[in-house]
Amino acid sequence: MLQAALVGFAFVVLAVLFLRWIQTKSPLPASLGGVKEEPCTDAVRGNLADIAAEGSLAQYLQDRHKQHGPLFSFHLGPEKVVSCASPDLFRNLSAANAFNRPESLFLLFKPLMTEHSIEYANDEEGRDRHHHLSVPFRGESLRGFYEIFSAVASECIDEYLQVPDGQHVNVSRDMLTIAIKAMTRAAFGDFFKDPARMEQLRDCYELAWAEVEKRLDRNEPSEERKQEFEKTRQILFGLVGECIRQRRESASGVNQGIFLDRLLMMDRPDEENVGEAVTYLLGGFHTTGNLLVFALYHLSLNPEYQDRIADEAQRVLGEDLPTMENCKQLVESERVVNETLRCATLGPWAARYFDEDREIGGCTIPARTPIITALGVVLQDPSIWPEPDRFNPDRFAPEQASRRPPRSFEPFGLPPRRCPGYDFANAEARVVLSMLCRKFRFQLAPGISNVQHMYGLVTQPSQTIEITLQQR
Repeated sequence: MLQAALVGFAFVVLAVLFLRWIQTKSPLPASLGGVKEEPCTDAVRGNLADIAAEGSLAQYLQDRHKQHGPLFSFHLGPEKVVSCASPDLFRNLSAANAFNRPESLFLLFKPLMTEHSIEYANDEEGRDRHHHLSVPFRGESLRGFYEIFSAVASECIDEYLQVPDGQHVNVSRDMLTIAIKAMTRAAFGDFFKDPARMEQLRDCYELAWAEVEKRLDRNEPSEERKQEFEKTRQILFGLVGECIRQRRESASGVNQGIFLDRLLMMDRPDEENVGEAVTYLLGGFHTTGNLLVFALYHLSLNPEYQDRIADEAQRVLGEDLPTMENCKQLVESERVVNETLRCATLGPWAARYFDEDREIGGCTIPARTPIITALGVVLQDPSIWPEPDRFNPDRFAPEQASRRPPRSFEPFGLPPRRCPGYDFANAEARVVLSMLCRKFRFQLAPGISNVQHMYGLVTQPSQTIEITLQQR
């Protein structure tokens, strides 16, 4: 987990990398055609100190949008970045088919995901890859995954049934385990069902992610840390590479439509396949794990919604397992998932750019200017969501949802480059929460209180979440 003392520096590090990166690029135009401007506080570092003072870019955007309205610019180094935060502007960007991502804002993870990652793919090649590799996680492709979601939830429930009364369970750990199992089985086949491989994968993830976290302190890592990170990375890449090799050689492989099969259909070199696979692997469970943790935290504080999910699950499912068909009737769990996504703002911002000058919100944005979509600002906008700090899943009842403008709720980013796993994550969370609530009541363990958001590229709770279970 990201350490609270370091999160405030996350965007600082990205900005330092950005400063180095832009030295190789042509300068951007200074004027941004009528956009309200945040005063630049340093000619070289721009508003970097202001961002650090707020604690994170997400918090900086919340504060400055309150001051400047839905569209303003600030300085990232000597150049300007635009931030937009309104459903109207989001519709404008989506209608303009904004796809390309500014590489400079996502450099921190390049050593882990490699330059071959979809994170850094733009233009037609990026669009084609994004579409091709999104298919296994959307629509009808999800049908076969409900069995996997139910299986990993059942494994967790079986473990919880062995927990003595009054003993706490660590849902920060357990929900991440569920998410890892679901992603690896759904996207990579049976390779990681082997307990030794699963343990090795988790160890590599935790070690590699911890090193990325340490680099948030802006200090150059020691040679020993560099070597340890590279060793861990090689083990992780070796695991994923072996998974790819076995899948290719399997008599039953390359034709079942899972992510790994779609990846192999592209006929790319293994080096590129491994970087791409690691990107989807980590992205596929890191966000979903935190979604489940936040959901259980909010449900523990709001037991009436636990009971509503449990009653609905009993009525719709009985003792059956969730399927694609009956899950459509689990509206209480769907509303809880949506409200958790709104409250947690797991991905508080994204970014795009255009190759040509573009009018956004009546203002001219010069070509290649980074445009941040402040997703978290809109998800917390009191003019859209009254009492935004209150957990209230009933906001997503049809009569309330119909009164909100389109693009008010975009927790996974905007099309055409929305997170490819948004349907997958939603379905997984609904299945897991319905099955857990059907079996248990839960409340926060003593000492778990005043949980804050730690904002990074993925928002996380400020402390480990533990709960106490009671069988229904």
